[in-house]
Amino acid sequence: MPRGRLRYYGKGLLFPLLFNIFLQLIFAAIFVGVEGWNYREAFYHCIVTATTVGYGDISIATDGGKWLAVFHILVSCTLLAAAVSDVGTLMEERAATMKRLKLFSKRLDVSRPSSGRARRFNSPASIGPQALRPCVPPLAPSAPRAGGHDCQL
Repeated sequence: MPRGRLRYYGKGLLFPLLFNIFLQLIFAAIFVGVEGWNYREAFYHCIVTATTVGYGDISIATDGGKWLAVFHILVSCTLLAAAVSDVGTLMEERAATMKRLKLFSKRLDVSRPSSGRARRFNSPASIGPQALRPCVPPLAPSAPRAGGHDCQL
């Protein structure tokens, strides 16, 4: 049985999310030096900008800060979009795994009664011993096989 949802998605998204947070911490430290903000304001600005919310309550004043913001926006938005894409990929992989597991468990479940049609075609006892013999075409086109079984290929 696969791991639970929280563990599955947590394990798959841990690195991208931690990397994004680490990157925002680094950009916040650079904004502190370039813009002269305190660290809390700089980190808040980085998170709001990276998530493309952009409240506009903290404005960039210097030319160096504007160039840094351009680079920060490009990198942060790209990595955040990749993390969102990872969520979709993980959801598809988990759905495919659960579907395979369900099909596999159906094949292994011998206690569950199958339909009469499936039993009739899958059970050797229901189709008779003639079906278990190999089907070999007769030597002469008009001669029937031993046992009265004609091979139809």
